[in-house]
This record gives sequence, C-alpha cells and structure tokens, in this order.
Amino acid sequence: MPEKNLDFDTVINRYKTKCLKYDFAKKRGYREDVLPLWVADMDFKSSSYIEQAIIDQAKHGIYGYSNIQEGDGFFEAVKGFMKRHHDWDVDGKWHVHSPGVCFAIANAIRAYTNIGDSVIICQPVYYPFSNIITQNNRKLVVNELLYDGNGEYSIDFDDFERKIVKNQVKLFILCNPHNPVGRVWTKDELLKLGEICKKHSVLVFSDEIHFDFIWEARHNIFQEVSDDFKEFTITATSASKSFNLAGLQQANIFIANKKLKDRFKKMYEVSGLDEPNLMGLVATEAAYKYGDEWLFAVKKYIKENLAFAKKYIEENLPGVRLVKTEGTFLLWLDFTACGIDPLKIDDLIINGKGKVTKKKIRTYLQKKNIISSSSDDNISGIDDEIKSTMKSHKDFYRIFGKEYVKAHYEQIENIIRWITLFADEKSMLVNKIKENYPDISADKIKEIQKLKYKDWGRLSKTLLNSEEISFY
Repeated sequence: MPEKNLDFDTVINRYKTKCLKYDFAKKRGYREDVLPLWVADMDFKSSSYIEQAIIDQAKHGIYGYSNIQEGDGFFEAVKGFMKRHHDWDVDGKWHVHSPGVCFAIANAIRAYTNIGDSVIICQPVYYPFSNIITQNNRKLVVNELLYDGNGEYSIDFDDFERKIVKNQVKLFILCNPHNPVGRVWTKDELLKLGEICKKHSVLVFSDEIHFDFIWEARHNIFQEVSDDFKEFTITATSASKSFNLAGLQQANIFIANKKLKDRFKKMYEVSGLDEPNLMGLVATEAAYKYGDEWLFAVKKYIKENLAFAKKYIEENLPGVRLVKTEGTFLLWLDFTACGIDPLKIDDLIINGKGKVTKKKIRTYLQKKNIISSSSDDNISGIDDEIKSTMKSHKDFYRIFGKEYVKAHYEQIENIIRWITLFADEKSMLVNKIKENYPDISADKIKEIQKLKYKDWGRLSKTLLNSEEISFY
C-alpha cells in the first residue's frame, strides 16, 4: 500500500491526549498555551504503515507478555534498516532491547560502575545525562565543549583526558549526533575520543538516537570508527526519535563484547525488567521495514523548516545567533550578544514580558554608547560590556573578601549561575565548584551551599553597575 501520512502541514491537536509536552505544561511550571519546544518529539503523524501495524495487532485482542527471537522478523527489520541507512552491519548477538535510551544509560551506569565512581559527559548536553549520573550516586565529571562564538562547538580533548585521569573516570556518555548543539562528530574527533578512552580503560556509552537526522556532515557510528572500539562500547539507537514513537518505549542497544552484554542484561534482572512493550516492537518493525518513504519525506520537510528558521532569525532577531546545525531536529540559539541574563531568556520567551525587537535592542545599545545613534552595524560586544560593569554580591564579599571577589569576578559569576541552576541539586553544585575551582576550601563551599537565589535575573540588579539588562 502507498504511504498515506505525508501531510506535514496540517496541525494536529494533541491537547487532552495525555501528551507530555502539551497536557503537562502547567504542571511543569509553564503556561498552558506555551509552545513546548523543550520536548524532542514531533507533532506529525507517524508512517501509515506503523499506524496500520498497531491497529492490526490491537485487533488480535490479546496483549500478553511478548518477546522477540531470531526469524520472527523484528531483528531482520532492524538489521536491514541499519544497513540501508547507515551502512552498518549489526549482529543479532549484540542486540539487547530496552524501554528507552535513558533507561539504558541508567542501566549501564549501574552495571559498569560503583557508587562514587566518576562518569564524564560533554556539556552542554541533553539534561537527563547529568541527572541520571547524580541520582545513581556517581560523581559527575564535566568536559565543557568549546564554543567559538561564531556558531560552532568543538571538543576540548586536553581537558577531556586530564579530567579522566584526575577523576579516574570509568564511563563516558557520548552524544552522537550531539543534542542540543547540533554537532555531528567527525571520524577524526571520534577516533581521538576513543583512543583516549581506550588508553585509560574508560567504557563508552554512545547515544546515537538522532543519527537519522544528518544535514551537513557524515555520521559515523562510534563503535565502527576503529576495529577495537566495539570491545568497550555500548551503542544505543531507537526508532522513537526518527519515527515519533517515544511513547511506545522501545530502543535497540548493541553490545559486541559478550562480557559487557552479560553484565548489562544481569542488571536488567536486578531492576526487574524482562519482556519488552508489545506495541513498541510492532511499531519499530513496521518503521524499519516500510517507513523509508515517510522518513525521507519528513527529513525533507524538517530541512526546509531549518532553512526557514535560519532566515527568520537572521532577519528578525538581531543579536541572536543560530548555532550551526549539522544534525538533530533541534535548534540551539546563542543570545549572548543580546545582553539578556541567561536565566531570564526563558521567562522572556515563555511569558512574553515584552517582545525582543530590533528597535529595543538597538535603543539599549545606543543608550550604552556601544553603537552610535545612527549605526546600522550588527550588534556585538555586549557580553564584554556586561562583564566589565559587573560588581560583586555582598554574600561573596562576606565569604571571600572584597579584594578576592574583584580579582576573580568571572569565577564568582559562574558560581552564582550554578547556585541558580542547581538549586535543587546541592551535590551537583559542590561537584561543579570542586571540579572547576579546586582551590576553594571546603568551608567556603559549605557557606556557598547555603546561598539561595530565586533566579539570575533578581541577582543581576546587585551584580551589574548599570541598569538591569532586560527588554521588559
């Protein structure tokens, strides 16, 4: 039968369908009418082949325990899709089912590390990575990606290796392609990461869930970059992102090393997980067997949306830079040049307290004498202006002393941001400070832990010598 669900223009109402991003917005502290771009699923109908396969299974009328085995069609569909779309020859002996990639990450952390062990990630990255690590009582180690200020991120390999050695890291959670910064790591970059991990006996969990959305690069499966990488790699994939099936709870995990696979499956038993979701299996098999036409069509549509968004941002949002999107269907925007406090951006966009317009930004910059009253130049340099006018908050005068604060204002600025970000995760705050500023004493860290700020915006009035930076 021909693919029927190729209309991506019609808006489908997802309210009152138990939809996480629409029906639970208010519960998560947002307005009910907010556009929930923080959830990475699509508002398009999935392939009609998937729809029909689920209907046919539902008509069977029995929804008991189910599983997969060689020859039943499921893995054959997975294997065929991986070969067609990624030139990847997967072996059935590697395969493990999972309710999702995040569950698999948690399972890997428990299977391969002990309480107190270090796990490293490259930030900024999908926020559940850090949550899963800390909630399992492991030490979070962060390798900050390098941002060039012109819309592109790269890996700080020296910092990556240094922190692995210093913290005796046991596991690295890789995001490839990288959510949210849009990088599709090159073969050379992945090779370098892998060689460092191999050298220091670090296992790699490679989350490749976005690998069907590649725009300006070639995607490389991490474990295939070098012949021996598969010996220390757990690779996670799923049809959920590509075919909009996240609610059906099915992912495919590949572990070539039998000992690692056995440990992974043993931890499943400890967690009480056994059989997979029947409808997830049915949907994934249909997607991988018959969904190519739909997938090609939706990628074409999304690519056009990306081009539209890029043009719109360039023409209507001065000071906002679109970070280069090599992969994923997410956009990462850099607001630095707008001079808006980072934790006020959400409030500004979501609650609409004043629209950020070219006129408002230009008026502010002219008032600050950053550009002339007749200037039509692109907006730049405001971040340096903010830093140069920064004053220190009274709490940090008390803890560190005025002279120290003046000499280390960037450090203090970072710590204040972390207090806001990790308000409910004090252990993460402590780890962040220790990791980045090891010279700060334990006593001072205890005092810092006691500080509470509702948001960065409230604090900016005392931190900045100028007026509060906003366009409300």
